Amino acid sequence: MQALTDAGIPKGVINIVTGFGSEVGTPLTEHPVVRAISLTGSSEVGRIVGATAAKSFKHCSLELGGKNPMIVLDDANLDLAIEGGLWGAFGTTGQRCTATSRIIVQKGVYTEFVDHFVARAKKIKVGNGLDETVEMGPAVNENQLKTDLEYIEIGKTEGAKLVCGGHRLDQGDYQHGWFIEPTVFTEVDPKMRIAQEEIFGPVVSIIPCDNLEDAIAIANNIGTASRRRSTLRTSTKPSPPSATSRPASPTSTPRPSAQKSICPSAAPSHRQRPSRGRHRRD
Repeated sequence: MQALTDAGIPKGVINIVTGFGSEVGTPLTEHPVVRAISLTGSSEVGRIVGATAAKSFKHCSLELGGKNPMIVLDDANLDLAIEGGLWGAFGTTGQRCTATSRIIVQKGVYTEFVDHFVARAKKIKVGNGLDETVEMGPAVNENQLKTDLEYIEIGKTEGAKLVCGGHRLDQGDYQHGWFIEPTVFTEVDPKMRIAQEEIFGPVVSIIPCDNLEDAIAIANNIGTASRRRSTLRTSTKPSPPSATSRPASPTSTPRPSAQKSICPSAAPSHRQRPSRGRHRRD
């Protein structure tokens, strides 16, 4: 809030109210003064918020759980692809909505990509995020660390091959935070839970594909991915339109179904150097 005030936004324009959904979210979404709602959260909560907003014709934007894919084809620049995949998966410890959690690689370069990706992932420096030399920080809290470790066990049980990481770091300086190794699974079936559900941690699945069409089909073939956190944003107007006024036509932007990255770049965290390359979003 201080940063917003320093930027010149008048006091009172933006307000933050914290609390659980039943205590804060429900009253906000149902209140007649609230005219627009934006939710970042789970698909389950999104259904509730969307239905509530529809009852009073509130504008509603939902950003729900996802399993962001990166596609690497045989003609890709592998150096750029590896760089983009590393920071997409492990930048901010995988704790962002756009984190790369699936890398779909064409079979002609699959083995080479995996070998170089894993070798580089094993060298990532984990530690205090305030240290500029650190490449990956801790999980945000103990619950998220437990979730990461639970999904790692699920991946092993399902038959995926753990080729990097998979363990908590708790010795030395690591005992002061919720640290975990960068984790990579190969031989992942697209229907496995680790390839279907949002983990929100530094766990990436590398999935082989035959060609671009197969890669897109794999990218799109997911159910309703889960998310364990929710952020609700609302806005108000001085008064609703009068009964005689003509309402504005609502507009909506469809959510992209998949992200293709032939020469990928991943959005880095504030601590990470940007990766080179280009990306396209379908």
